[in-house]
Amino acid sequence: MAAVADISPEPRDRPTTAAALDPRVLTVLIGAAFLNAEFGNIYDSVARWGWATALFAAFEISGIVWIAVAILLGRLARLPALPLSAGDVVVFAAVAALVLYPVPQAAWAGLTLAGVWLLARADRAPGLRRTASLVLALAFAGLWGRLIFRLFLDPILLVDTTLVAWAAGLPFNGNVIEAADGKSVLKVLEGCSSFANLSLAVLGWVAARTWFGASGWRRTLLFLPISMAAVMAINTTRIALIALHPDQYGLLHGPVGTSVAGLATTIAIFAISIAGNRR
Repeated sequence: MAAVADISPEPRDRPTTAAALDPRVLTVLIGAAFLNAEFGNIYDSVARWGWATALFAAFEISGIVWIAVAILLGRLARLPALPLSAGDVVVFAAVAALVLYPVPQAAWAGLTLAGVWLLARADRAPGLRRTASLVLALAFAGLWGRLIFRLFLDPILLVDTTLVAWAAGLPFNGNVIEAADGKSVLKVLEGCSSFANLSLAVLGWVAARTWFGASGWRRTLLFLPISMAAVMAINTTRIALIALHPDQYGLLHGPVGTSVAGLATTIAIFAISIAGNRR
């Protein structure tokens, strides 16, 4: 009897055992993407304040971001080798090109593509879906959340100004508040907005879920809005204090005020996120 050859079609994107992605390579690449994306902030912070003060202020990068990156790199380093198909190699090459291109937006885009790719390959390693979600949350905080924020900048600043003026009990017009000394005015700009940091609450929540291995959405619907409200309350209080005490502008708006507000925001976000995700 003649042998019948098996001519069943092979899946086009089936991973082969010949090629696999070393988790150390992925860890270094994601770390490089973050440093590339934030290099401008780090450089400007050191140039403005010097190394000691810039380090004290965490280079004007939220502690939430630093902690999320640490959790992410730790998880990436513990991944098993990921099998690669020809299509995976092309995507990974595109990620590497974006990450290494010396433009922050390109690095964030590379992180986004890496997160989508990891999410699409979540069945290849346990816990990969959570790791991918953390990559995407980091990219959202670094790029996409800011873009959405700028699309609605004018109405957002009006809401911010209204909240600050209400908290301080001072008159305002548009995004300009009359300071308590009767001589100064405070203009609420993009960098002063409470809404600009809401993506940090999302990042902190995803980082805590990743760390604790939490699942389900009921707690997210309860605790994440609380975390966002805490972020807005801290920033609104700081800006209101500046409006009430314009003579202390340098203290409240400088490295000390920035660091204290950043630390308070970090503690609030993680305290709420941990409370909502601990089993």
